[in-house]
Amino acid sequence: MPKARVFIDGEPAVYNRVRERGWMPNIMQQTSIRAQVKLEFAYELCCRMAQATGSEQRPETAAMLGEIWSYAELTRAAVRAAEEESYDWGGGTWLCDARPFLALRATVPLWMARVNEIIKTIGSHNLLATPSEADFADTELAPLLDTYLTGADTDAAGRARIFRTAWDLVGSALGARLELYERYYLSSSARCFGMAHRQMGEREWCAVPAFFERLDQVFGRH
Repeated sequence: MPKARVFIDGEPAVYNRVRERGWMPNIMQQTSIRAQVKLEFAYELCCRMAQATGSEQRPETAAMLGEIWSYAELTRAAVRAAEEESYDWGGGTWLCDARPFLALRATVPLWMARVNEIIKTIGSHNLLATPSEADFADTELAPLLDTYLTGADTDAAGRARIFRTAWDLVGSALGARLELYERYYLSSSARCFGMAHRQMGEREWCAVPAFFERLDQVFGRH
């Protein structure tokens, strides 16, 4: 790489300060948008699985679908809040508010693991019993699949495509890797919760003293 494109070269003091000067909100903006898109995709996929099996209106299924939607919407709202509260850092740099991203950094890994669990629950045995493209190309199997594997709102091939996609997302080797990635690629949730507390705990909180002061005024205490 040309030296002109190297920002930090052999300067540990500069490198160690990068994360304190805008790295976190910048990197978390893109990864939070990525999480939002993934959650929205998982929500739609689960809705289509439920529709294909005719279980969408069951209370327990509707609750799980609403849960995924809530995670996606909370992520979208946090990204919007971080962007709305962005500020001019100086020197031509504009940074998002880090607070919503601190919250997402700790909670999204938990949400992703829960979404994987929901996909497996809604998908159930269908994730394992989904035929392959080669099965549909088999002249002997294809008529049987077309007859006995249709979905409530789709044909057999459409149903297979839905559940094969879900399997790739949560059950395949790639799916297992993705779950591990979501859990730990930004450190564990416990560590991120602790980091959020330490960073936000440095703020000067005043709600409790103000509440006590108001009580003293109401009851005439001095």
